[in-house]
Amino acid sequence: MTKIDADDAPRASEMETHQYDGAVGGWGSLKGLSAVVLREKPGPVELGEELLRQNKHGGFMCVSCAWGKPERPHAAEFCENGAKATAWDLT
Repeated sequence: MTKIDADDAPRASEMETHQYDGAVGGWGSLKGLSAVVLREKPGPVELGEELLRQNKHGGFMCVSCAWGKPERPHAAEFCENGAKATAWDLT
């Protein structure tokens, strides 16, 4: 294994970046979650029930991040990665 000196690492100002025109959240997140669900095959009813409890009062905190419990949460009060982690936990 090659040791890399921190002084040899590229600076942020030297790194090339590219425009990303894909979805951030919304349909893009649903597509990503769908891919995990189709691959891992958690029970769809059980997954739905767990996601309705995730980050809600009387439910449980997200297993993949520190998303807080809002005072009046929306039914879909979870992030894409949290929903994926919950799907993986159910398999």
